[in-house]
Amino acid sequence: MRKSLTAEILKQLSVECPFPETFEDTEPTDDGIPPERPRRKIMHFRADHDGWRWYNTIWLCHDDLATVEMKREIDATYDALIAEDALADLPVLRAFCHTHPEARANENATDEYNFYLRGTLCDYWLRLITRERDYNMYLSAYAREPEEKPNPYQKYFDYLNRLRESGETNMWGAVPYLQREFPELGFDKAHAREIHSAWMKSFQGGTEQ
Repeated sequence: MRKSLTAEILKQLSVECPFPETFEDTEPTDDGIPPERPRRKIMHFRADHDGWRWYNTIWLCHDDLATVEMKREIDATYDALIAEDALADLPVLRAFCHTHPEARANENATDEYNFYLRGTLCDYWLRLITRERDYNMYLSAYAREPEEKPNPYQKYFDYLNRLRESGETNMWGAVPYLQREFPELGFDKAHAREIHSAWMKSFQGGTEQ
């Protein structure tokens, strides 16, 4: 993963946040002091460069949201950012920021910049600070909301909904209709019953048919 990230990671950074909903879904901090933090924040790296190398500390937030694969991606993303062909040291970081004035934290800021990255499993906010003797990088990682899986029976459900609206039959007896409509169910009554049962359960109480 590191090789693929390292070569392109700076090009993948965006100055516009592609996941604003992450910062809108918040919760109180542990000490109750504003501002509130994003509910799906996993952790952040806080790093500084001493002229020789990068040093970092890790601050956990909701570590329970991260799978093993997500933690690997987070580590690989940080490693890619500080690689020799990316933000290898403070002068390189400073030069990169100065070529992106649109990333300034505000219109008056000349030493703080915000960038964003969509990973495969996580979203990232990268805050870069060009001042010496300060923390120069904050990399925050956020878990994505689980995507709703498509219903594998959707085409059958659509047909059953149309059949229900037509009033052609009592829907408790719709299994033979399913088998006639879909050839793959013609000789698989058990599967047709399974689909029919799932469709019935999709209605509250399962008795609205």
